[in-house]
Amino acid sequence: MLVAHRADLVEDWVRTINRLRRLMVGISPVLERALTFTNVATLVLISAYQTPEQIRAAGREQLLAHLRRHRALNAVKLADQALAAAALQGLALPGQDTAAALASELATHLLDLHNRIKTTDKAIEDALDEHPQASIIRSLPGMGALAAAEFTVAVGDLSTFASPDHLAAYAGLAPAARDSGKRSGNLRRPQRYNRRLRHVFYMAALATLHLVTARRS
Repeated sequence: MLVAHRADLVEDWVRTINRLRRLMVGISPVLERALTFTNVATLVLISAYQTPEQIRAAGREQLLAHLRRHRALNAVKLADQALAAAALQGLALPGQDTAAALASELATHLLDLHNRIKTTDKAIEDALDEHPQASIIRSLPGMGALAAAEFTVAVGDLSTFASPDHLAAYAGLAPAARDSGKRSGNLRRPQRYNRRLRHVFYMAALATLHLVTARRS
């Protein structure tokens, strides 16, 4: 239930981010290009200041005060980026005030969603710790709490798999035999498998790759 709830929250997050970006294009294409809307600090900024005129009127010190009051990271860099972008647009676009009010509402909603996702992640981690096979699952490379929870939902009880090969086949990671008559060793990509489990393995592999790359650098 927690994993499904988190998926719903993330889906809402992605959908609302896209809506916010469309609104910001209608307010200031320059600001929309300059800011990263998946960044919480950007959402803090947009919740209070949406238009180039508002950003210019607030000034650097007021923007910094607002960002720091909400404990936004990289406040100085973000304030400078917003001011530089706002300086490039002196024209107010049609419907700007309505779009700005909606953008503020969406940014506030996204901040609430971010907190709800964090709370859900903590609940998932706590629930995972109570799973009898949690230590085994978490020992797999790249298996953080969320990936391990997704793995648990997809697999259930590990004892239902007779061998690692059976688990690999269930995830679609092992080739399927296509032997016919005297012909043997004819393998093909599997057509039927648990796509959710394969996604978990791919994400774990990517996490491991990033970790190895970071250590080497």
